Amino acid sequence: MTNNQKLVARKKSLLDLAAMLENVSQACKVMGVSRQHFYDIKKAYESEGLEELQEKNRRVPHRNRIAPEIEERVVKYALEYPAHGQLRAANELHKLGVLISSYCGREDQHPYQLFLGLEEIEHTRTRAASPQTNGICERFHQTVLNEFYKVTFRKKIYADLESLQQDLDEWLVYYNHQRTHQGKRCLGQTPMETFLKAKPLVVVKNLNILAHGQEPKAGPDLAA
Repeated sequence: MTNNQKLVARKKSLLDLAAMLENVSQACKVMGVSRQHFYDIKKAYESEGLEELQEKNRRVPHRNRIAPEIEERVVKYALEYPAHGQLRAANELHKLGVLISSYCGREDQHPYQLFLGLEEIEHTRTRAASPQTNGICERFHQTVLNEFYKVTFRKKIYADLESLQQDLDEWLVYYNHQRTHQGKRCLGQTPMETFLKAKPLVVVKNLNILAHGQEPKAGPDLAA
């Protein structure tokens, strides 16, 4: 799928989401756009259909957009080293004579964010330079490393990332539904068992918090 096709699909998904929710404001909030932008897209779609949603060549390119040849090298590097983060990619490309910034300036919208919005799930993040708030994530990464990657790389040679991702997805199903956890919240249960048992309590707690005019808290943490 080309960038233009992705842009058209995103605009169309905004219209479809608004129709499904029967609420323009909620759809705009989920997709991270303004109501004015929604109505501009709606007007264009009703006027000329999907063709009008495509990026027009007559539009002036963004003044901060990098040169096409640099963009091509960045994309090639990203495809070759998909596990490298923004900072490392920028540093490695700098060694090759490609000067770029590691800061993108905005958060991309992905199906993950759309799902969270539709399910009214709060996406919380750990604070920078604060290991105390990141312990569960770090413990999970250690578990994945020790119980999946170190094991599977002894048994199998992967020719592509898709095969590795498929095996990881299958392991995650085992991790969430079959593997018992010994953390302070799971206490010998699986993460899914812990989540389902705690979910009604979280709902009640959040309702009580909202009744007092406060922000609701995130769901239960599951130790690895």
